[in-house]
Amino acid sequence: SPEVQSNGQLSNDLASRYIAAAIAGETPVFEWTHQDLEGTIIPCEVRLVRLPSSSKTLIRGSITDISERKSAERRQQFMMDELDHRVKNNLASVLALTRQTVTSCCSLDEFSRVFSGRIEALARAHSALASSKWEGVSIYDMMRTILNPQFITTPGHISYEGDTFVLSARSSGP
Repeated sequence: SPEVQSNGQLSNDLASRYIAAAIAGETPVFEWTHQDLEGTIIPCEVRLVRLPSSSKTLIRGSITDISERKSAERRQQFMMDELDHRVKNNLASVLALTRQTVTSCCSLDEFSRVFSGRIEALARAHSALASSKWEGVSIYDMMRTILNPQFITTPGHISYEGDTFVLSARSSGP
């Protein structure tokens, strides 16, 4: 095992405390960082149990490799962080749309109509990115998706020239 565990504590001190707890009748279950002979770090879960004995103090230890669980936890944390980032971006977009709409509208009815249209466009943009599995959408396809569908059916309202440019999911935030 490495001299220091992932929580920053010395391995020998930590092991002594867990063994003392097991001798006292507790059943410590804890994560332990093991280093094999090749230097590979392996996250483990250790369980210590004091065994009944009339003449000796016996402790049984079981060690389980939890590499897969730790990897899944890292993936889940990454996904949670990404979700948090996207939610914050979407809320910032809604706030920006609200401010923009308030300053450009003269009545509550106009605000309601314009704001609803902008939120629907934001939802269409989200759907386009989700359909691409968040890998990106061409700027032309995104424009066609976001713009009010009635313009799409009228020839000449949208024209496009130039190279194809892909809008990534990361660049779609405010």
